[in-house]
Amino acid sequence: MIKIIITISILLSVNLFANLYDDGVAEYDKGNWNKAIVPFTKACNDGNMKGCSMLGHIYQFGAGEDTRKAIELFTKACDGGHKFSCGKLGFFYFDGKGVRQDKRKAKELYSKACDGGVIGYCGSLGNLYYYGLGVRQDKKMGLKLFTKACDGGHPFTCWQLGSMYSNGDGDILKQDKSKAKELFGKACDGGYDGGCISYKNLNEKGIK
Repeated sequence: MIKIIITISILLSVNLFANLYDDGVAEYDKGNWNKAIVPFTKACNDGNMKGCSMLGHIYQFGAGEDTRKAIELFTKACDGGHKFSCGKLGFFYFDGKGVRQDKRKAKELYSKACDGGVIGYCGSLGNLYYYGLGVRQDKKMGLKLFTKACDGGHPFTCWQLGSMYSNGDGDILKQDKSKAKELFGKACDGGYDGGCISYKNLNEKGIK
């Protein structure tokens, strides 16, 4: 009987966390960011890391743009296993916004997000390697990460990779306009308008 009661209590707690988070999302989607703060805060305090992340997003872009509060919340969410928040936190360290700039720390956080399946941050990590930002420059690793992000469905990275093929980069990346057009098409199909524009430009030049 005691085990049954404990199990029911756990299930009720999980449902409560989910309901609080869902309530926050409902207000957020309506544009009521200030109203969303209350349920997201409760969800975060109860251990819902998605709630902490959404709350961090609100403090980053709204609610008086409290950068320190946003960093605190993304840190909590990242430490709690929310990989997307690790990537978000990486941007603060990369830019030195609200924290001392630390590109090595950004690399660590982007890696956590990328390895955790948040594919867009594989592209962010690729930038660090390709251009040697906070890590020893390794263009091959950068290209590998860009490709991983693009193949995983991140349209902006497809456009970025397409631009690289369009221009070429010595021995590391031979110029290939056809490959560039293919990648621009993927970016466009994925919803990135820049990909559509770039695809159209190459198409008008007769690139097959």
